[in-house]
Amino acid sequence: MHFRTEKLGGHMAAAVSGLDLNHLPDAATQAVLQGGLHDNLVLCIRGQALAPVAFRDAMAQFGTPMLRKQLEHTPECAEVNIISSEDRDTLGDGRKIVNGANWHTDDSFMREPCSLTMLYGVVVPSRSGDTQFTNMYAVYEDLPAETRRASIP
Repeated sequence: MHFRTEKLGGHMAAAVSGLDLNHLPDAATQAVLQGGLHDNLVLCIRGQALAPVAFRDAMAQFGTPMLRKQLEHTPECAEVNIISSEDRDTLGDGRKIVNGANWHTDDSFMREPCSLTMLYGVVVPSRSGDTQFTNMYAVYEDLPAETRRASIP
């Protein structure tokens, strides 16, 4: 497969274009994608048109998908969850839930949190609602040496 990778920022993130994940990548392409993910921490694979099962299968090339029972999932595929701006608190007062309104790390509350989060935007607003990422390796490196030493048990 022939595709392009472009750095998106100084600390992290790369965009991949010219790749159709409806056709699973061969071993060499997969190795390049995994290397790009490890080097950049975030990959934005542009120009996709994936059904839920195709999304799951493509993302399974990066690791074992988790079943997240607390979220609604697609009818075709239990490993693909639906996060919507229309989500409501069904266990409480019924108010709108604004997913990701505050800084968070996915699954940090779990005994074995996920090592990777994969998102696929189906309907994306023209403004606001953007997902932001932080390179915590760079944050740690930017700490004063004294603070870094104090964090080591």
